[in-house]
Amino acid sequence: MPLGAELGGRGNPRSERDARGRILYRSIAQSAEFRQGLSRVEAGSERMRIAVMCTEHDPLNCHRGILISKILCADGVQVLHIHGDGQAEEHQAAERRLLRVTGLAQPDLFRTEEQVLAEAYDRQEARIAHVAEPAGNPGQRMRLYTIGFTKKSARGFFETLGAAGVARVVDVRLNNVSQLVGFAKKQDLPYFLDKISGIGYLHAPALAPTQEMLGSYKKHGAGWPAYERSFLGLMKDRRIETTWAGQLRDSDCLLRSEEQAVHCHRRLVAEYLTGFRDDLQVTHLG
Repeated sequence: MPLGAELGGRGNPRSERDARGRILYRSIAQSAEFRQGLSRVEAGSERMRIAVMCTEHDPLNCHRGILISKILCADGVQVLHIHGDGQAEEHQAAERRLLRVTGLAQPDLFRTEEQVLAEAYDRQEARIAHVAEPAGNPGQRMRLYTIGFTKKSARGFFETLGAAGVARVVDVRLNNVSQLVGFAKKQDLPYFLDKISGIGYLHAPALAPTQEMLGSYKKHGAGWPAYERSFLGLMKDRRIETTWAGQLRDSDCLLRSEEQAVHCHRRLVAEYLTGFRDDLQVTHLG
């Protein structure tokens, strides 16, 4: 049964928003429409199995997990999240994962577990809540991050992504298999991103240099200026402003191995795309 009007994550014209235009979930939860829709779900759950459906694959990235399931559990309803592999995750387990994703999994001596969990919900809401587009300036808040994994521990790497609110890692390495850091290998990274942080993964070799460029720069002494010119020329030839600028999502993060972005082509990709999308806000996470 369609309940988008009652239980949707975008609220209604009366719903409150913060200074950045993000919908406030507490405003949705307090509305008569939401309570009516939730009552229908709760009543139906007493005599049948009900699945609440939305678009995001991970409930932590969707209001069905951060708003609806939170309230259902508080009302005594058992909630299970069905993942793409068919596995069911109890909402209490999802809450423990939420603490890890938001960097709040460590014991807090000064707050109760309930207070820490409430902050985790608030942090995730701020990350995923629907943002009203300013009139005449659509897409103003398109965030693009970059990160390198060299000299980072697995904990530091995944907590940095989670704290920034990264939604998907776009791997711009040419070779994503033979890397020194184990957690960044092709067969492991997508799994860890999903299970630890609820983050998606996409390998994008079209945003990587050619093997010849890498060899010239790293093995044959070509300087950074020459490499930068060659790589930017490659991006132009590949027309990534056409093939990729429209594929970016809010809170994507470009991944490469280099510790710093200054001498890394992930910075060049981000800066190249900003020349064709004036709504991009680029942040280098290290």
